[in-house]
Amino acid sequence: MDYTKVIEFVKEMTAKSGRPDNYSFRSRYEHIMRVYRWAIKLQAKEGGDLEIIALAALLHDVGWEKERPHEEVSAEMAVEYLVEQGLDETLICIHYDPAFQRQVFFRILIRVSQ
Repeated sequence: MDYTKVIEFVKEMTAKSGRPDNYSFRSRYEHIMRVYRWAIKLQAKEGGDLEIIALAALLHDVGWEKERPHEEVSAEMAVEYLVEQGLDETLICIHYDPAFQRQVFFRILIRVSQ
């Protein structure tokens, strides 16, 4: 997958969302890119599927609506985006995490296909 295209999507969506930044000195986009860079470093040391890790890091915080948990919105946006990019919808999943006490939490984006 072309991560440049994904990064442009993330930049566009975070600019449009209207979500206030947690800190005046750090934007949501900068946060996502910092998570992405750390994810790549961790994958190099610990292993794992780079595509899954990179996409999860880039899309984990892409969505926001005032009335809904951002994890839920981000997960829905990620699924829609990845399907538009031609990923097989059956390979995409949204993980429910009852310990997190939210309906949907965006954990692992793509199930590993055998």
